[in-house]
Formats: sequence, C-alpha cells, structure tokens
Amino acid sequence: MFHVQEKSYNIVSTGFTIQGVVGTVYLADESIDRDKGRIFFFTYTEGGTPVVVKKNAGTVDYMHGEILIDTVNIISTVIANNVIEIQAIPHSNDIVGLNDLYVNFDMSNTTINVVQDLIASGENTSGSRFVHVHSYYTPTYTRNSSSPVSTTDSVLPSSATSTSSTTASGSTYSTTMTTTSSTSTSSTPSSSGGSGSSSSGSGYGY
Repeated sequence: MFHVQEKSYNIVSTGFTIQGVVGTVYLADESIDRDKGRIFFFTYTEGGTPVVVKKNAGTVDYMHGEILIDTVNIISTVIANNVIEIQAIPHSNDIVGLNDLYVNFDMSNTTINVVQDLIASGENTSGSRFVHVHSYYTPTYTRNSSSPVSTTDSVLPSSATSTSSTTASGSTYSTTMTTTSSTSTSSTPSSSGGSGSSSSGSGYGY
C-alpha cells in the first residue's frame, strides 16, 4: 500500500521528455480518494510553480501500490539507460514477502538507517525510552536521485515542430500554458514508451 498524506505529489518521479512537450516533464499523482488517484504530467523549474501539461496521464491504486501509465511517447530520460525512477512512500515500514516474493534494492541509490530495537533486545523491555519515528517526509515536486545522468540527447529523433496550447485546472493547481514542441513521426517502437506500464516503488526503468 502507498502512503497518502497530501492531495497531490504523494508520488513523484525523475525527469523525462515526451513527444509534443518542450522541456523536462515529471509525473505525480492527484488523489481522488484514499484508494484511487490519477497521474498527471507537469513541467517544473526549481523554485518555481509546477505547470500541468497533461492532467489525465494514468491512474494509481494506493491500496495495491500500483501505478498505471497511459500510452505516451517518451523521447528521452534525465537518468542514463532510459530509466525513470518513481518514488512513493509505503504505508508500512514492514515488508512481507508473500508467495516467495523477492525485493531487489538499488544499493547505489539506497540509504539504510539501522535502529536498535530496545524492547526486543531486552535492554528496555518496558519501552520507557522508545522513540516514535515516522517515515513520512515533507513532499517535493520531483524525485532527487543519485543515479547517473543521461549523456544522450534523445531516444527517438525529432524532425517536425508544432505549436500547442494546453490548459489545465484542478483543486490544487490552475494554469494555462502555451508550448512550442518538437515531434517525430516514426513507426519504429520505442523501448521508452508503451501502454499500461506499471510500477510500484521506485527505481524502475521504462
């Protein structure tokens, strides 16, 4: 299960570019209720305000920890090897591997804090010195990652230009945006885009 604390930005990502939008794009969520939410794409400059470029870009199932992204043509990614990292906070700090489920961690991008269990160790069985620490953090618009940055300009070549105007509004944001974008026409499938991509947690490649 995903932890849902805010109306939006419980789920954030690293940057990528998509066909029809100029600049780096990120994804985030807007909660509909405690069980479901919708994914939207936005552009963002550090210190500025997010500008929504696609309001309905997918769905999120908070109860099952599942993100479904609608069909999108991803041209390039900020992180190397065509990787987009998606970040969400688990509802519980305890992970139980059901039905021989294994969890792989990217150790180069993982921080581990070891906390002694004073009660289980018998040092403080009464729990009088137990310190309650929550895992929730102040939300951000994007995911900060220590993964290598991509050195390639694009995954797919861009050959045509078009101008589009996008207006988006919601309970947590309201904006109007006009963009000049570069697009490409190609029948070659891209390893970066697809329909019904799904992920739970962070550090997954598309």
